[in-house]
Amino acid sequence: MLGRAATVTRMGEVAATAGRAGWCAHRLVTRALAGLWLSLTCAPALSAQSDSLTHATLQHWAEQSWLLLLDRHGSVGGRLSEDGVLQRFQDSQDDKYFLDRFSATFLPRENYDWYARDNGVRWFGGSINRRNLVTEGEFKTSVPLSQAWAIGVRFNKEDNPSAQRNAMRIGLKAQFPKLIGGFANLHLDPNKPGTDIEIGGTLGERTGANAVFSVSVLDAVNNVVYVTLDAASQAQIESTLVYDEQPIAFRTQVMVPFGRSLRVEAYGLYVTPSALRTFAETSETDGFIRRERIAYAGGLVEWKPFPTLFAGFYANTIWAESEQEKLAPTVPVDEYVLTEQTTQVGAFATWRITRRWLLDTYGVRTWRPERRQWGDPGLQPVDYLLRSWHVAGIVTYRSLSGFVTDAGLAWNDAEEPYGGDQVPATGSLTTRDWRVRYDIGWKFGDTFSFLIGGSIDYDGETDDGWSFGGGRGKFSLYW
Repeated sequence: MLGRAATVTRMGEVAATAGRAGWCAHRLVTRALAGLWLSLTCAPALSAQSDSLTHATLQHWAEQSWLLLLDRHGSVGGRLSEDGVLQRFQDSQDDKYFLDRFSATFLPRENYDWYARDNGVRWFGGSINRRNLVTEGEFKTSVPLSQAWAIGVRFNKEDNPSAQRNAMRIGLKAQFPKLIGGFANLHLDPNKPGTDIEIGGTLGERTGANAVFSVSVLDAVNNVVYVTLDAASQAQIESTLVYDEQPIAFRTQVMVPFGRSLRVEAYGLYVTPSALRTFAETSETDGFIRRERIAYAGGLVEWKPFPTLFAGFYANTIWAESEQEKLAPTVPVDEYVLTEQTTQVGAFATWRITRRWLLDTYGVRTWRPERRQWGDPGLQPVDYLLRSWHVAGIVTYRSLSGFVTDAGLAWNDAEEPYGGDQVPATGSLTTRDWRVRYDIGWKFGDTFSFLIGGSIDYDGETDDGWSFGGGRGKFSLYW
């Protein structure tokens, strides 16, 4: 009896132990499955939060407009070109030029990432014909000298029908307590008279509410080179250029967030009227005087209701007026008053659909009028307008680090309501195109990324309407 009881007792203990082991195994399996489920459902959300969108910005438009004024010698025809200040139309441009440029440039959100950093280099290039690319490259770096002071260098490289630009700038900046800062920049032009000096101040944080104000003396040493040093006395320099009225530029930039979902950007520039006399070394009346007035303004409003979505609209305009007058009636140059203006109104939206999928959409309406009144009544006045729409949608697949690809559709509609044969171009700029774009590349975290791709256009110009729209590429490198 006792033996059977002992046996039963041991069997019960074994069963109890097996039951506890089974319960523990069940708990372990349940926890493992729960952990796996959480990792699959929550990890993408956490990754999406860490990879949330930044913002869009209009700052690149303002910087490029400013660079156009700083580096006048980098424009086709140089400082004294009769094509004016903006020089938007050239003989080598065809009806797809502006579409090709839109397709190759960085997106507004990519521009925001660029201007939020101190150190980096980026470049884009897009085919505009069988031989040439339109390209734009930027390099910048900043090195701290102390807790408050830093020195920085910026270099801009640009090649297109309107400019062959190599602009070097060096600047000193300081950040003082209470979010107050200051800076001084020097544009180093190989054409010495084109050297520009800028001083300004900042208020606020770059990634929050901030304001920038500056005053610049354009072509600051022109009169020193031509008058004090008498540059035209050298045989290889035939003309003297003297400012009777020196151009002074006042520039401002303001970025203000309103709560967590609304941002506003505003930009403005005004250049005081200038008067530049150009004459031969042999006679101060053998030449002409060029008077100019320049201004720009722009603004952007962005709404970001979620970390994965932002949308907004913007408007900008740049305006220049040039007047050329002979110093003597016998001088063989044309007298004229030229007015140039480019105005844009646009909207944009970017949605991070999932951690790896992104949708960019944007549309812009552009007006490019140009008017020229000749001093000679026998010459026909120029009264021209190029008016266009550009709308695009791009779907991008990318990981935080790894393969990147995108595909998109763009529509470009340009018309010349009047004056169609009065500006330089390769034929009429009137066009209506559909463009399918595609790109592939790679992303190495937040450090380096590149894309290369091409386009297929439908414009009705070939037998089946379809044609290759050209290739393009771009990269960004940060450190």
